[in-house]
Amino acid sequence: MCEESAPDGAVGRRVAVQRKLAGLTQQQLANRAHVSKSLVSQVERGEVPASAAFTAAVARALGVDVETLTGQPYGPPITDPKAEHAGIPALRMALDNDEDPNFEGFPMSAAELRTRLDECEVHRENSRYSRVVAALPELLNHAFAVVNNAGPGHDAETTWALLDDCYELAHRVSHQFGYFDLAALAARCGRDAADRAGDPLRAAAAAFRSNCVRRHHWDYAGALRVIDRGLALIESERSPAADAVRANAHSWLLCTAVEMVEVDTYGCAVALGCA
Repeated sequence: MCEESAPDGAVGRRVAVQRKLAGLTQQQLANRAHVSKSLVSQVERGEVPASAAFTAAVARALGVDVETLTGQPYGPPITDPKAEHAGIPALRMALDNDEDPNFEGFPMSAAELRTRLDECEVHRENSRYSRVVAALPELLNHAFAVVNNAGPGHDAETTWALLDDCYELAHRVSHQFGYFDLAALAARCGRDAADRAGDPLRAAAAAFRSNCVRRHHWDYAGALRVIDRGLALIESERSPAADAVRANAHSWLLCTAVEMVEVDTYGCAVALGCA
């Protein structure tokens, strides 16, 4: 993994400020970010530089954007073209090209686009996020063109499904790197594409993706509501695929409930003077 560090402990100071604003101890932040308490402590004191991976993980845990911790637009400064998140600016631009796709040559066929997206999904499953980020701008532009050129009926629904898959990948990798505004944009666009794909399971899964966006803003009631809406979309569906989507929804419900308990417990402890 290629990681970049912020100089002079600036990120560490901002982490400490945001942690205290969130009402978290160093141990609670470490638990949420899946790092050690000693690493949090060392970064906050400026003894260890904050890597890009650490910054993204802590930003997710604190519910803030990466730039809040780095003081830089688009997250940690991108000085190395081989950095994992180096493709994020291009991805951000590509998400705005839905009405005017930008690519060289002819649009990909739906079959070719499907193959490329499947390859990206394999990369994502194996945590090769930089490859997904590098590929997505091109795939999004071609998906926009395929959707715009599709006729009515089943072909149109198939192309919208391809675009939904692009948005899902964009949401996942943006969230992974801590670009929550980009993840939220991809989630919103994905809901529209999934609705047009004519598949209730897709529409439900797209709704569930909004759960992490709501949790990022500490809106746990809203996070629960989007899951309820997604489950309502597939209430009458009876298939192994529908059962898998429901299982995913229940895992989101559990994560949301656990975070709600953590926040409420800390709030009570503060009120009682025990924290």
